[in-house]
Amino acid sequence: MMRKEGYLMAQVVENLETEGSEQEQFSYVVHGAIISCEHGSHLNYLNLPQDHGVYIKGKAVMNVGDRNPENIPTFGVCLKLKKPCTPVCSIDWLEGMENVNIEGKQALLSRCHTQCLAGGGKIDIVHDGQEELDIPKQGF
Repeated sequence: MMRKEGYLMAQVVENLETEGSEQEQFSYVVHGAIISCEHGSHLNYLNLPQDHGVYIKGKAVMNVGDRNPENIPTFGVCLKLKKPCTPVCSIDWLEGMENVNIEGKQALLSRCHTQCLAGGGKIDIVHDGQEELDIPKQGF
């Protein structure tokens, strides 16, 4: 069953990446971006409870320091730990925009990733959030 769930998750991520293929290779990430964890059963939205005062298309731009529990919610079930997912990210997102700082930290780009200490999964940005896109029904 776990193998099937992993396959379905990979399909959902691949479909989202294909839908967003017209965007720039490395775009700025805003509140509401779609994120995934390689060990999570579901995708989720990147949250920004307090904006940094910088906006693109009316949406708050995020920085590499936005990796706390209020920013990165659950990914459903951690398939590696076989229990509910509670992401723990103690390092900032990697590969931010080197020459653009937002409140003293690099701007978050669609190429960025971080690591979950709880289950060891790599967390990636699947869609930058600049255009409205709903997470497909995942059904598992």
